Amino acid sequence: MPAVKTIEGIMCFLFSAVIVVLMFIEVIMRYIFSASLIWSEEISRYLFIWFVYISMSYAITSESHIRIESMSQLIPQKFRLIFSQIGLILWFLFSLILIYFSILYILDLANKGSTS
Repeated sequence: MPAVKTIEGIMCFLFSAVIVVLMFIEVIMRYIFSASLIWSEEISRYLFIWFVYISMSYAITSESHIRIESMSQLIPQKFRLIFSQIGLILWFLFSLILIYFSILYILDLANKGSTS
């Protein structure tokens, strides 16, 4: 698992660095040269989408998601594992719902003939 965490971390770093560089170039192009790159905004958008999904996976494997721990501190020690498992199940269900609606959205865009 450490190799996967390393690859995910490297990808997150690279995606965010490319986004920053592209947006910097775009700002320079617009305000200094009064021109614009056609493709930079779209690439940045898709890189950001991939960045979000990969960083979610990275945060899950490294257990670094933001949590509200005051609730788990109120629960007795022997029930904390169950409480944690319920949270993971809810996260999994949320992910499935997100995937379902994403597929519906993609199919709708495909039917409309969107190219990007």
